[in-house]
Amino acid sequence: MKAFQTTVMGLLALGALALAPTAAGADGAARGKAESACCNTWSGFYFGVNAGYGWGDAEWQFQPPGNFFGPAGTTFSTDPRVGLVGGHAGVLIQRGHFVAGIEVSYDAAWLKDTVVGPVPVFPNDTFKTEINDLLLIVGRLGVAMNNFLLYGKAGFASSNVELSGLSGVPVAGVTFNKDERLTGWTVGAGLEWMLSSNIILGVEYNYVHLDNEAFNLRTGGTVVGLPVLVNLDDVAIHTVMGRLSYKFGGDRKAPLK
Repeated sequence: MKAFQTTVMGLLALGALALAPTAAGADGAARGKAESACCNTWSGFYFGVNAGYGWGDAEWQFQPPGNFFGPAGTTFSTDPRVGLVGGHAGVLIQRGHFVAGIEVSYDAAWLKDTVVGPVPVFPNDTFKTEINDLLLIVGRLGVAMNNFLLYGKAGFASSNVELSGLSGVPVAGVTFNKDERLTGWTVGAGLEWMLSSNIILGVEYNYVHLDNEAFNLRTGGTVVGLPVLVNLDDVAIHTVMGRLSYKFGGDRKAPLK
């Protein structure tokens, strides 16, 4: 959470400098020229939908005093991947070419990976990692070029991560399953195109880092109550998303000098 607060405060401070209004010019009574309006303003509240593909890396490590599924110190990696779909909402303020704002997004996710036999002494055991959703709260800071916006983003990330397992022979049918909400941080970048004064299309990349977590589990199925202690090392998630947004207040133009 500290990383999120520091990042967002830094972004907002930088955005405030970019957004500070300039001083008024000399007396314009004799002036006949009006400031020309170039493009639709990026300022305003917006909401929309997003969907895309995600892939990640999550490393398991069995912790002492050991457990039913393998000796302490056993490690192996899983690579959950597939799709995400969800929505986003936020607000932007534009001053000149500079645009800053805050956005919240939430996606249902189906990133999963099942590995078979990573513990050599039990080659028929299977283990699964699932990433079930993704929540991002970020600051955005970008540069507008006519009706295009190139931006960077950073902030807080949270995800529901689920671990499960199933034993094979010689003692088949032993299971475990548990999910935890992990937190961390995210950075990313994107490009948006204002198709009209209210409709925005975009594409973006996000990198998400979730802090490591200890899963203290107990077996079920054919053998109940045995300990399974798994440390899930820092989880890395990458996403590439397409976006469609509707922006309110699209009837004004933004002068670009």
